[in-house]
Amino acid sequence: FNQLDLPVYETYDKLRSNLLKAIHECSEGFGFA
Repeated sequence: FNQLDLPVYETYDKLRSNLLKAIHECSEGFGFA
C-alpha cells in the first residue's frame, strides 16, 4: 500500500519525464467501462 514499483531507467531525466506523464494522464482518477 502506498508504494510505487518503478522500472529502472537509464537516466534521472527519463524517470522524471515518464513519472510526470503518468501522473498527468492519471490525475482524473479511474474510469469504469
